[in-house]
Amino acid sequence: MNSAKDKTLEQRWTHLDTKKSTLLSRCETYARWTIASLFPPANTQNTGGAELLGTNDSIGARCVNHLSNKVVTTLFRPQGAFFRLHLPRKVIKEVAAAAGMDDKAEIAAAVETIEAELADTEAEATDRQDMIEYRPNATNAAQLLIATGNALIYHPDDGPVHVYSVRDYCVVRDLSGTVIEILTREQKAFETFSESVQQQLRERKKDQAYEDNSNVTIYTSIKFDDGKFHVTQEADCIKLDIGQVFYPRKTLPWVVLTWKLARGEDYGRGLVEEYAGTFHSLEGYHQSLINIAGIMGDIKFLVNPASLVDVI
Repeated sequence: MNSAKDKTLEQRWTHLDTKKSTLLSRCETYARWTIASLFPPANTQNTGGAELLGTNDSIGARCVNHLSNKVVTTLFRPQGAFFRLHLPRKVIKEVAAAAGMDDKAEIAAAVETIEAELADTEAEATDRQDMIEYRPNATNAAQLLIATGNALIYHPDDGPVHVYSVRDYCVVRDLSGTVIEILTREQKAFETFSESVQQQLRERKKDQAYEDNSNVTIYTSIKFDDGKFHVTQEADCIKLDIGQVFYPRKTLPWVVLTWKLARGEDYGRGLVEEYAGTFHSLEGYHQSLINIAGIMGDIKFLVNPASLVDVI
C-alpha cells in the first residue's frame, strides 16, 4: 500500500487509477442505462454541457430517481431534525449525584432545561443542513451509489459539501474493508487559489506561465498512519505547504460510501449491477421496437399496372 517516498501523488494516482479501469468502464455502462450525466465517459466531460444520450427509454432513470429520493427522505426527513439528542437515565443520575441534588422536582427542572438546550442544538443543525444545501448533494450521492456502487462525500469546515464519483477518487482498504488510504483528484482555475498558493506555484514551477483561467490539477492524499489520517496536497506535481493536517478516524471529513462491499474489494457494487441483465435486455428490446416502428412507418407508393400513369 505504501508508495515510495520519492513518488509524487500524481504517480500514485496513475497507479491506483489503472487498477480500477475495468470498474470505470462498467460504471459508464450502468450510468448510460440509467442517468448518463451521473458518470459520463471521460472523453465527454469537457464538452460544454452537451446532451448526454442514454438508452431509448427512461425506465432506469425513473428507478434511480425514485429510489434515491426514498433513501434521502428516509435518512433526512423534510420536517424536523433527522436525529435526536437526549440524556440517558444513567447520565442524569450521575449528574444529579455530582451536583448533590436529591429533590426530584429540582432534578426534573434541571433535565428540562438541558433538554431545551439540546432541542435548540437540533434546530441549529437542521438550519445548518439547509444552509449548505445538503439534501441535493445527498441525493446525488445516493444516485451514484445506486448506479455505480461508490461515492465520496467531503464535508469541509465551511461551505457546501462535495460529492465525488469514483472517477475522481481512489481508495485502498485492508482485508476487513477498513479505509486506509484515499486519494482525490480535482481541477481548479489558477485564479481561485489563495495568493500564498499562487506564489508557491509560480516559484516552484517557473517553466510554466500561469494565467487566471489556467487549469491546475490538485491531488489530495489522505493516508492512515500512527492512528490518524494525514493529509497532503500537490498541485501540478508541486507539494503544497498546508502545514500538518491530520484527523482521527471518527472525525474524518472524507466519507467513502459503498452500496454493497464484498470482502477483499476496495470498491463497492451498485444496485444496477445486480439487474444488469434486465437493463441490457430492455435496451435491445426498445431498439427493436424503434426499428420495427420505422419499418412499419415507411410508406410505399404503388402504381396500378393497368393505369396510364408512367412510373418513370
